[in-house]
Amino acid sequence: MMPTGDGSTEKREHARFKVQETVFAVLETDIERQPALVVNVGQGGVCLHYFRDKYSCNWQKLTISSFYPDCFLGQLPVEIVYDGPVRKGYDTQANGMRCCGLKFAAPTFTQQALWNLFLEHHIPAIHGQQQAKM
Repeated sequence: MMPTGDGSTEKREHARFKVQETVFAVLETDIERQPALVVNVGQGGVCLHYFRDKYSCNWQKLTISSFYPDCFLGQLPVEIVYDGPVRKGYDTQANGMRCCGLKFAAPTFTQQALWNLFLEHHIPAIHGQQQAKM
């Protein structure tokens, strides 16, 4: 667990970083697809915002794309960690937007390498941490 700075502890294994530019995602099951917006990312997963319609929210795969050249990660296997209404403070927003936290579930070697490249290009803090470890 990691301290969060507000007196509580973070239960994630990997740190999360806010995405500075627009990154789109598609949540998928075998029969459903749902567009989403990437909010933050880390080595082990992502947080997304989306508007739920009639979907079951039993997401199994995640596809990510951004305006950065050659940035497309297709059908990463995921597991849902949480899924609920977007909250601001202690109040639930009434706009219907949902927040979904996903962790990666056994990505292939290639998927993991592409995810690491994605993080390196989109999150400068991660690149700085990797440089410091070398």
